[in-house]
Amino acid sequence: MAAVAKEEEFTEAELQVADILCGLKKALRARERRWRRRMQRLQAPPEIPSWGCRRPRSMPDEKPAASLAPVPACGAAERDGAASPDTPLAYPESGGDDAPAEEEGAMKPASHEQWVQEQQGVVASLTQENAHLLKQIEEYRARLQSSRSTNDSLKQLHKVKREQEEQQEQARKRPRIEAPGAAALGRGLDLNEPARVPEEDGQQARARAAAMAAAAAEWYRRAHLQAAMRKAAVSAGARRRRLEILRAKPACPLVSSRARRVG
Repeated sequence: MAAVAKEEEFTEAELQVADILCGLKKALRARERRWRRRMQRLQAPPEIPSWGCRRPRSMPDEKPAASLAPVPACGAAERDGAASPDTPLAYPESGGDDAPAEEEGAMKPASHEQWVQEQQGVVASLTQENAHLLKQIEEYRARLQSSRSTNDSLKQLHKVKREQEEQQEQARKRPRIEAPGAAALGRGLDLNEPARVPEEDGQQARARAAAMAAAAAEWYRRAHLQAAMRKAAVSAGARRRRLEILRAKPACPLVSSRARRVG
């Protein structure tokens, strides 16, 4: 009821205007379609290309070569007159401003040769640097092999030392019961030899173990020192190589040309 009451509030003219506005979009589209059809009818139809029969080819008429005009005898005199100081505004027959173009054309092969030389220089420098890097790789491999061998030797020494300590510990725990007959059979009886004390044997074993440990430590110290010296030598060689490359860069034409372009 409220909607009907609202519709009754509008006049008939307002309702017609609302109806027209609702159908305005469709009316505009229909008008645009009619206009497009009218324009298509007004436009001329596209021409369909057609190919006719081939006509016989006609050879162009050969024109007789123009005979070269004889050079006048006064040409030399005119050239002399043009070169005289009385005619300062006379230009030479070489073309004046056109001469640099010929010189630039003559300089092109030289620029190509220069480019080839630059490329050869770059290839040579890269080859030398590659050889240096390969040499460094071989040195590092040798150092790695030396370190591995040193590590294996230290592991072997540590294993031997541990076995000796275990044997000494077992001998210390085992009761020392020695039969005099077995000792006499094992070696000849020497009455002048003083009796040995078991403690002296243990001290000698400990002294031998300490000497072996000291020798192993000294050997490891020397190996580490040699590795450090080799590393320092390799670093010095690499530093010297970098300095040589930096000094050679300004002399390389390709590097200098690149620097000029960047600048």
